[in-house]
Amino acid sequence: MQTQLREHVVTWLAGAYPESLPRMRAYLEPYPGGEPPRDATRPNMPPTEATA
Repeated sequence: MQTQLREHVVTWLAGAYPESLPRMRAYLEPYPGGEPPRDATRPNMPPTEATA
């Protein structure tokens, strides 16, 4: 039932507000060397003690 509801909402959304849905899917490559630096992923977060 959840899948049917989700599909109904997506169909309605596509008809009523087509600009609100993505036009294509994207594949993002993993960050080289593992996790990106904290400030690269969350620029508005205050620095932690380890990065300050």
